[in-house]
Amino acid sequence: MGTAVGLGMSEGPDMKSGGANAVFLRRGHAPGGAALVWDDPTVLLRRSDWYAYGGDHFGSLNPASGHSVSGLTRDPFKVVTFNGNNEIMFRDGIDLLGTEAPSRIVCGSAKARDEVLGFLKNRGVTHLHGRAVQDVVHA
Repeated sequence: MGTAVGLGMSEGPDMKSGGANAVFLRRGHAPGGAALVWDDPTVLLRRSDWYAYGGDHFGSLNPASGHSVSGLTRDPFKVVTFNGNNEIMFRDGIDLLGTEAPSRIVCGSAKARDEVLGFLKNRGVTHLHGRAVQDVVHA
């Protein structure tokens, strides 16, 4: 979907499992770098195409792929209990600039914030869902 091959974490297994046409998110705190934050998770969870696992199942939808589909859920009350290596899949992408944009992009430092703002500026992105990027990106 426009992302170069080799940038994903498990592209081969994701393709076998049926999860390769989804965007993978994790619930929890980012270990470093910038983190996308949705203060209102219903922005994404109101979609009808999401599903989740409490562990890494490579987005499996195909039990014949060798990856279990046990534990697949669409229950937001289960998702809020996830820790660590969980995955929440959104089929066919997320509109990160428009209606599904994150509430905040949280960076680990002022330098990281400047890098994110520069990245967005170089791509002509000035607003996320109608809000100026300077108001969305925080250190």
